[in-house]
Formats: sequence, structure tokens, C-alpha cells
Amino acid sequence: MFKSKIRLKFGECKYTFAASRNIGFLFLFFILLHSITLSGQTVHKLLKKGYIANKEFKTQLSSVIEKKKYLIENVEIEGSQKRYRFILDSGSPSIISASIVNELGLKVYAKDSLSDGITRRNAEYRMLNVSLNGVKFINIAFASINDYEFGIDNLCNIDGIIGNNLMNKCIWQISKDSVIISNRVESLDNIGNLGGKLIMQGLGNSYPYLYSTFSRPRFTTLIDLGDDAAIAINQTMLPYLRKSQILEGKGKSVKLIFSHINDSIHNQLCKSDLFIIGKDTITNPIAFVDKESSIGLGLLDYLNLTLDFRKKRFYILRNPLVPSFQSIQSFGFNFEISDSNMVLINYVWDKSSAQIEGINLGDEIKSVNDIDIEKLKERYEKCRLYSIIQSEMHSGNSLNLTLNNSTRLYHLIKRPLFYNK
Repeated sequence: MFKSKIRLKFGECKYTFAASRNIGFLFLFFILLHSITLSGQTVHKLLKKGYIANKEFKTQLSSVIEKKKYLIENVEIEGSQKRYRFILDSGSPSIISASIVNELGLKVYAKDSLSDGITRRNAEYRMLNVSLNGVKFINIAFASINDYEFGIDNLCNIDGIIGNNLMNKCIWQISKDSVIISNRVESLDNIGNLGGKLIMQGLGNSYPYLYSTFSRPRFTTLIDLGDDAAIAINQTMLPYLRKSQILEGKGKSVKLIFSHINDSIHNQLCKSDLFIIGKDTITNPIAFVDKESSIGLGLLDYLNLTLDFRKKRFYILRNPLVPSFQSIQSFGFNFEISDSNMVLINYVWDKSSAQIEGINLGDEIKSVNDIDIEKLKERYEKCRLYSIIQSEMHSGNSLNLTLNNSTRLYHLIKRPLFYNK
């Protein structure tokens, strides 16, 4: 179980938001303290702007889960004849790629600095009219970063993010199979039980939180659909967990959008006896330990979620076929492709097959299941190369690697991360 994690923050504030994960992805939240604006408008006010032109609507969006990210396809932008692909992320404001901004010549309404915690970049805000399967969202703020294009790990051709400042204009019913938007809860089928109140916080009061708990106390939890992990728990909550087990790992748990971080960071997974969200309980949960509690896309394996932003409520429909968390099967390592196009080990879990076999951080992978990496580099771009290697890792319960610093063949067995033998 891995996640790459993108952290961004605005202005001088110390809050963060996360965007996606492969050793778990969390978009946390933005709070803007200092902004340089045009026409006297702050970013906070811009993010609260916008409305839907349709009076009555219920429509299923063209959507797909691809490489553990929910993609909304066939997004239309006023002024363009093209169709675009955006990541759906309730833990982020809406963002658009610089190339689309340049193509359409969109007017700048506000400016501010945008940081991933290490590197600071300038961001600009445009107001767009976008259409999702005929539902027209008018005057929605989108951020853009000059000279930066999207492309997260193995996801290619991403044009931006459908973020929370757009999502909060209507009701979203989200499952692993579909995304439906509507102006009325009554028009939706199978919404399940009322889970509780949505707590809107952060920049523009756009970030949706709910209450959850592992036992006591309850804590506010960000709904972060851009994060492919199921649950992340604030590290301060660990003493309250019952019957918990901790697993540690080492490497790059955080994949920053502009920068790289130190390889020596230690990370934790926590297994407990129950997780309560709203009025529903999921047994044997496994959560990433982090600085912020959140639920992500992985939780859709266990429930469907309806977010009524207008009335600030959420509804849960449990999957009766999956009452408890499934064990996390893994070879115990993750990889990245460096700027110099080397395929490098960037994460290893303790007591995993990778660690037992002697695989270390920084090792360069030369072949995967007899597939020569150098030959792949000659034929495919970086994004496609990543996807091919990852497909091999998911194709079976065993994996053969060769590394640049050894002549031996490393034979790995996929097994539960919480493995006691």
C-alpha cells in the first residue's frame, strides 16, 4: 500500500492540502492570509463565487477510476471546442493547466503565491464557465501555475482538478461505479442513511469535513477524494486507539508537486479494531498515520458517499459484501522515475518481502519479470513507462527484479503488510 502525496499551501500560512497518494495521498486545506489581488477581490471571495445555470438537473458524469484517481472526462470549457480530463478532488480548490490558460487567453482576477512546503511558485486565478455533461457551472474560480503542467506519477494527459469550490455548488453521489450530480437529494436513488453534518472549513469555507472516530474522541476528518488511501489518522489520536498494531516504513512517503523531500522519513500504518464514520462502523481498519485525519477514494470499497453541500449533510450507503477492511497485499516497496529517467526504489516497508530480500532505498531497477527497463525507455515516455512497471507489480503474487548494484535475482512474494510470521 503506497501513496504519493502532494502538499500545497498559499501565502504565508502553515496549513497544507494534499492531492493524491500512492503510499497513502492527502489534499489537506488552504487558508489564505496574504493575497495580491486585482479589482480588490481576495482569493477567498473568488472561491465562494459561482452558480449553476440549470434549475433542475440529475446527471451521471462521464467518469472513470484510473490508476487510483477519479477522473471526470469530457469536461467542456467555454471558449474551447475541446474536451478535457480533470481529477475529482474534494480536498483541493479547482486548478487548470497552464497550457489551457495560454490557449484560451483567460483573464487574471487574482494572484497569490503557492507552495508545496519547500518551493514557492506564483499562482493566478481565472474565472471559468465549465460544463459537466450539460450541467453548466458559471463563474468558477480556477487556479493556475505558470509553466507547470499536470502529470501525477502514472497519470497522463490531466488538464486540471475539479475541486471543492466547484463541487459545493450542488449534490454529489459518489461510488466506485459512478458519479452523479443533482440539485435535489430527493431525486437520487439509494443514498443510504443520513451520516451527519458536513463541516465546511478552510479557504472559502470550501473544504468538507465530517466527524469520525476509532473509539474516542471524535475528530474532524477531511473528505479528500484526491487521496487514494481509505483513511489517514492524525498522529495525536494514536493513544486513543484500541487493540492497535503499528507498521513502519522508510522512504519518500510524500511526493511534492514542485520539490523532493528527504529519503530518510519514517512513516507508519496503523491497524485497529473499528472505525466509525457517521452512524456506520467498519471493522479492522488500516490507516496511514499523518498530521491530518482524512478519508479518501479507497473508502469507496466499503461505502457509497452522497455529499449535500447545500444543506451541509452527508449520507452513507454501506457495501454489505465488504463489512470489514481487506488485508493490504504488497511486495513492500514503491518506486519512482527520476529526472534522469532512472527507475529507483523510493520506499520500503518494514518486515515486507522487499526488506527481507535486502532491497534498499535508492536501488535502481534494471528489469521487472524479465522486462528490460532500458528497452522500455527507448520505446515509451516516462508516464507510460511508469504505468507498465506498475502493471507488472499488480499482475500476480510474485515478482522478479534485478538491480543495478547486484547480479542476483530478487524474488518477491506479495503478502499482507501486517504479517506476523
